[in-house]
Amino acid sequence: MTARIFVAFSLSFLLSMFFRTFFAVVGPELSRDLLLSPFQFGVLSSAFFAGFAAMQVPVGLLFDRFGADCR
Repeated sequence: MTARIFVAFSLSFLLSMFFRTFFAVVGPELSRDLLLSPFQFGVLSSAFFAGFAAMQVPVGLLFDRFGADCR
């Protein structure tokens, strides 16, 4: 049981680090391909994180109501 919890938290941490850094990695190519200015790219990346933050409340309520059982 403890190992499963550790793996779940480790994967969550890995995803968190991925979401924080992937815009820096793909940013130059994405900006070039979509013809985005630095300002437009900043708005695009901040909109992603704003949507991510806004979804925490409804997802949390759904987890409270139905649980997070992964069976």
